[in-house]
Amino acid sequence: GAGLILWKVPEQTGFYTIRAEVFPVKPYKQIAGRSKEIFLPVSAKVENAGYFYRQEGTMSQWYRFRGNLGDSKTPTATEKSLIPEGAKPIRWTPADSIYGLSIGPEDIYLLPEFAFGFSGGEGDGGFLFRFKPLSPGTVFQASFRNRNGSPEGLRMSLLNGEDSFSLILESGGHSSEILAVKESWPEEFIPVIIDFKVRDNLFTAVLYTGEGDWPRPVEILLSEALSGEGNLQFGAARIGGGDAVVPTDGAGTASMNGAGAAQGDNAGAVPGNGAENSPDTGETVVELPAATAILDEFAITNSVSLLSGDPARENSVDDETAL
Repeated sequence: GAGLILWKVPEQTGFYTIRAEVFPVKPYKQIAGRSKEIFLPVSAKVENAGYFYRQEGTMSQWYRFRGNLGDSKTPTATEKSLIPEGAKPIRWTPADSIYGLSIGPEDIYLLPEFAFGFSGGEGDGGFLFRFKPLSPGTVFQASFRNRNGSPEGLRMSLLNGEDSFSLILESGGHSSEILAVKESWPEEFIPVIIDFKVRDNLFTAVLYTGEGDWPRPVEILLSEALSGEGNLQFGAARIGGGDAVVPTDGAGTASMNGAGAAQGDNAGAVPGNGAENSPDTGETVVELPAATAILDEFAITNSVSLLSGDPARENSVDDETAL
């Protein structure tokens, strides 16, 4: 059964009553359940500005995952929407009084095309994330094409480990890696920023998680000049099965009757633990490998303030965390 329900707020301003009724068995007309009601105000004028709203002017794409996979800056541009791999149902997962997109080995999403304004193989850019880490695995991968169109220019990977986050750069058979050590296992959504620049075929990037000292750069020499274009994905299949452990908070379960698979703007119920057949409903619930993270926001940006030594971006993150 479901432990948490996602409710889509009506578009009209007003007061709404939400009533929940629980039955010990499959309900019949003559059986009354236990019920509770709450009375909620809804305003169409109040809008969640988003965690990274201060950087909106530098963003080319901004994904806020409010019941859909589209770019909030260009909602009608369907070519900028994320695509579930294998046409799998979307899993929206509640956490910390909000909900986000579940990503992991069974929840992989693709963006077929992105483009930075590189000139002569040189340019700047960055990626902004806000997510809740759940278990070790790949959070994000970006593949940059060479100027000749080859997809083997550079691959960037963001991994969630037991004790640290790692940013890995790969090009021409070589790789470079930098770690951001976790001071403690995050219990809530956290901001993660990747800034990069390309100069003289040298790709330089930094990883910032809001913890520790000013981030140190990681560099890799490119085998060929980059075009600034490529594709990206969230989540990745794990190699081997030893680390695919279902978490105890229910984030890795899904209901086969569609209760935990909301499509488009229709957010549905997310089931809790207990992956067994229900004798009353006949519902089949299967356990999936643990999700790597719950993604709340993602943006593609042209800002590189971390690499320029400008603390403005770091201060904005600290200020927002304190709100």
